[in-house]
Amino acid sequence: MGLLNIRITPTNVPSELFPLRQMGKEHEHLMLDNVDRLGIMSMDIAKETRYTTQQKTLLDNLRRCIINEESHGGHEYTVDGLVGWFIYNLGLNMFPLYLGVQPRYEFRAGNIHIRSAPDYTIERDGKIVFVDEDKHKKSAPSAKSMLGEYQLAGEMLVSTLSRDPVGDIGVYGMRVYNTRFSFYKAYIPEKYYMELGSVPLPMKESMDVIRYPHKDGTKDRISSMSLDYADPQERSIIIQCLLGLKDRLLS
Repeated sequence: MGLLNIRITPTNVPSELFPLRQMGKEHEHLMLDNVDRLGIMSMDIAKETRYTTQQKTLLDNLRRCIINEESHGGHEYTVDGLVGWFIYNLGLNMFPLYLGVQPRYEFRAGNIHIRSAPDYTIERDGKIVFVDEDKHKKSAPSAKSMLGEYQLAGEMLVSTLSRDPVGDIGVYGMRVYNTRFSFYKAYIPEKYYMELGSVPLPMKESMDVIRYPHKDGTKDRISSMSLDYADPQERSIIIQCLLGLKDRLLS
């Protein structure tokens, strides 16, 4: 990330971010009977008898996000509904966790001034997860997709200033683009923190952010850097990631 020298490294190993939690029977409803994208779009949700009202709400949110993606839309409210469903149904807003809605962060270093307001933060005892909803259209240039990543990384950096921000600092991120999820973990070497705020920029040391997943051979950049909840196989991994993130906050 330019003058602040933030480096994002993709990985195919989710345990490099946090341990995943295997799903129990209490989470099987999140799999939606393994329905795929085509099934979500073709079913009459109101007439379905195999799903609970909770599952129908999730299916409706997924369908709205798929329509938004296929129309190259940038409608934030469709993603709001999906992210909100997961936050409340997984108890990510329940004590001892704290849910922040569009909290504001500000940071100055040399001639760099960062202002950020992530969509949500989930916090406990110094550990924090930033949740950003990607508002760029799918048809936008890949550089804009990257811009969202570095915005999230900047938010993760700002949050460290109120804690001891060296090493494994318990700062995580999640980006959601319609039905697609990406997960992040920040790592700040001690030399980077010592240099932070010095002038002149750019910084020589780098802040490292690990992103999961990284998929080769996909048709577009968004698919290569995210997991799709509309895909039953990737759905299972997303659920394990969400449960693992919650466990990490509660540990």
